[in-house]
Amino acid sequence: MTLLLFCFLIVNSYAQEDYNQNASSLFSGARLIEYPASYSESSSTGLVNNYSSESLIDGSQEKIWCSYQKNRPPFVFEIELVETYIITELEFNNIVENYAGVCVKDVVVEVSPSNKLPVYTPVLSTTIKEKDISRFKIEPAEARLIRITIKSNYGNTEYTEMAEFKAFGKTKVQDIKLINIDGTWKSNWDNLTFRQNGTLVEGNYVFNNGTIRFGGIQRNKVSYIWVEDVIKRRGNTIMFMNEEGDELVGIWCHDNDWSKYGFWILNRKSGISFSPIVNEEVNKELLAIEVKEVKTETNIVSEMENELKSQKKMVVYGINFKFNSDEILTESYNVLRQIYEVLKKNTTMKIRMKDIPTIVVVMNTIRTCLFSVLNQLDNFSYNWILTKTGLLPKVKEKKCL
Repeated sequence: MTLLLFCFLIVNSYAQEDYNQNASSLFSGARLIEYPASYSESSSTGLVNNYSSESLIDGSQEKIWCSYQKNRPPFVFEIELVETYIITELEFNNIVENYAGVCVKDVVVEVSPSNKLPVYTPVLSTTIKEKDISRFKIEPAEARLIRITIKSNYGNTEYTEMAEFKAFGKTKVQDIKLINIDGTWKSNWDNLTFRQNGTLVEGNYVFNNGTIRFGGIQRNKVSYIWVEDVIKRRGNTIMFMNEEGDELVGIWCHDNDWSKYGFWILNRKSGISFSPIVNEEVNKELLAIEVKEVKTETNIVSEMENELKSQKKMVVYGINFKFNSDEILTESYNVLRQIYEVLKKNTTMKIRMKDIPTIVVVMNTIRTCLFSVLNQLDNFSYNWILTKTGLLPKVKEKKCL
């Protein structure tokens, strides 16, 4: 008997924004819109290279930024955040290669609350330590753009290097409505079409007849697996919808190796376009994204089964909770229904759930919540699903619904 592990990645996505996160990271949807010539450049469709400008904000020590040979300060970087943040801390990682004087020395950081008509205000002017990590608390500052000016290094006349810049803060608006990505988008990898049903996402794109599988939406984040069968390649993608609702900014990798990644930037061509962060009273009609009738597409269930058989595990996206609550949102029901259909067809399948540690609120028995919703949706025995999975909760009451 083959043992299949069904790994659920359940995230209370609407509570995540209540803690300080690195808003300026590529992995948060940030991107560089101005940057100096660097020792290495990254192409729009290739992998991001070491020593490139993008290496400054990838959240990793593995790649560092290095200036172009013999270029001298000042160096200016301008970072656009995917949405407005309240920034409270800045960090500079100066642990770079062992060459004398290459570390960044004097810096100025400014922020602008608008990305359309930037008005910059200085929030920090300081000297950062050589071969060290320096972190500074600042007065809370509203930022959609961040501008870093490197004024000097520690004396090297050939190069200047810095490993990483991070800006920590919270999103200005935390509880947003379900975003709508349904439709066709233009991207650096040719046209792409999403099909959205609640938080469930699938689709296809022109390049190498690619397909989008097992996608899900959590807040303004879209996660999915891309598959290009013609060249037998696959990988993961994470994207973030911008505050205006007309662009998705993200990165991709081969398989699950995020140490090697590239860009994927999408602009909407067709479909409903609206901002996920708007005034609810003024824009009620735009905010009301109808969750289609809960049903199971046979081909999607078959794809999930094939994924489990070939990969031995699977991450499920799009199971969302109400903000500051353990209540699962109805927009997630389609995802839950498909999980149930797979379980019902594969009675010998074993399940392993991967619970995410609680960040703001203690989620009341996540496993009970999931099974309670499935029970309500499909009217099958609550005890049957618990027996099938072997995951009996410590409490008998169904606390979510």
